[in-house]
Amino acid sequence: LPIIIYLLLLASMYILGCNIIVGLVLLVFVGLAHGQGDFLRVRFSVLPHRYDCGDYSMQLVVFPSQGRAIRFKVVDEFGTPFEVTNCSICLHWITSGEEGAVIFSAGYNGCHVLKKDGRNHLKVHVEELRRNGAIAATHVVDMICPKPLEHLPTAEENLRHVPQPGLVRPAPQPVPQPGLVRPAPQPVPQPGLVRPQLHVNLPLYESLVFLGAHLTQQQCQVEGTKIPCVGGHDEQTACYQAGCCYDRTDPAMPCYYGNTVTVQCLRDGHFVLVVSKDMADYPVILDSVRLAYAQERCDPVSMSEVFVVFRFSLTQCGTTVRMIGNKLIYENQLVSGIDVRTGPDGSITRDSTFILHARCIYNASDFLPVQAEVLLPPAPALAAQVGPLRLELRIATDPRYSSYYADGDYPVVKVLRDPVYVEVRILERTDPSLVLVLHQCWATPSTNPLEYLQWPILVDGCPFLGDNYRTQLVPMGPVTSELLFPTHYQRFVISTFTFVDSASQMVLSQWVYLFCSASACHPSQMEPCRTTCPAGAAASK
Repeated sequence: LPIIIYLLLLASMYILGCNIIVGLVLLVFVGLAHGQGDFLRVRFSVLPHRYDCGDYSMQLVVFPSQGRAIRFKVVDEFGTPFEVTNCSICLHWITSGEEGAVIFSAGYNGCHVLKKDGRNHLKVHVEELRRNGAIAATHVVDMICPKPLEHLPTAEENLRHVPQPGLVRPAPQPVPQPGLVRPAPQPVPQPGLVRPQLHVNLPLYESLVFLGAHLTQQQCQVEGTKIPCVGGHDEQTACYQAGCCYDRTDPAMPCYYGNTVTVQCLRDGHFVLVVSKDMADYPVILDSVRLAYAQERCDPVSMSEVFVVFRFSLTQCGTTVRMIGNKLIYENQLVSGIDVRTGPDGSITRDSTFILHARCIYNASDFLPVQAEVLLPPAPALAAQVGPLRLELRIATDPRYSSYYADGDYPVVKVLRDPVYVEVRILERTDPSLVLVLHQCWATPSTNPLEYLQWPILVDGCPFLGDNYRTQLVPMGPVTSELLFPTHYQRFVISTFTFVDSASQMVLSQWVYLFCSASACHPSQMEPCRTTCPAGAAASK
């Protein structure tokens, strides 16, 4: 019988959550040219495994058959499986143990761990893979911590057969091809989807997980210009939780993106997608990376020789949204182009299509911050015209300036050294930008402001330094219902005095009249409309 060999070479990258799946899958299917027989048959076997519950995390230990690889997938609350990779954000770690064991550790506060009746639930699909990457069997393990009771799985439990796939043909839309998780001596963390919480509490773990898991040293050796990590701040823990690299020896930029793919969901409603050209064994053509769902032009916010950074709102760039229960799920996708070389008789490429599928899940009932910007219209132009400017000088009856003497109350009788609460104000003006500026204030024994006999009270807006009972300037407070325009007022307090003859020291007059010269000022860059008094005189007013 003739033998037909189908050869399919697929190379793709796919990210969801904290998962980075890199696959270079060479599928060779050998089958009969006729008949309905299976290409290959799956041999059933029981996968030895166990799980343990710690104080802060749960741990699944799997013992694969010789020559078999293991791939873990966790199932979210919607029943969607996600492949597991090392992720300090989701608190997922895959390590190797003794006797070829593969260990999956998940923190109780990590991704897809459900809280029910005081227990932590996580459903895990454990896939056994042949050397050619085909799935031999899938084992479903429901981890519940604390354990309801001790239970040993039977041979038939949690095992379901996965038939061998047939010929895989190219589809119009790229199909993500998962990578393999084989026992490795060191975990390789790969940051991915950031859950809606920007700051994830990182508990102190015991032996079940590894505290401070982060990008490898090689991934953090960034050549060229570094990009500061959003949400990482300058703290090491927050930086690792954001999926970034931390270098305490670099005070200018201790937290930065590494040579990988980083997807962040910010609480202010934005996606942040960062792609490094050195994230894989083959370089990504950064100039060709684009948002696949975008109808309008959604360019990257930053691009260097090493990185391309996209930041956009969850409601822009073609982001899809759906609601399941009380969860809002936003999704978008990055794709890259390929470099095609054209020869005399055909075209080739050595590039693979890069696909980044990002998902953000938010609780619809959560209260999230909203950024609002109020753009005020420009102030109207000043109307320049001749008109009266009315000012009033009056005396208050109390230090709170709550009431004032009326015209019929003058002359006001005071005892020497009694405080006199003086106020000058602008009348009949509602422009809040106007500022009343006092220049000179003085007293005379008559109604003539130009009389030769005078006593200075304010000189250039400041208390007269030659007075032994120095005038006190009263600062104006904020806007109130009684004081709508505080800048239209100036207040000060003087001590009662009388005029005497300097030679005979006899009282010249029992009358004291107060005068002030003032102006209405409009603040500008050249004129601040403020008077600064020398030290010892009074504070600035």
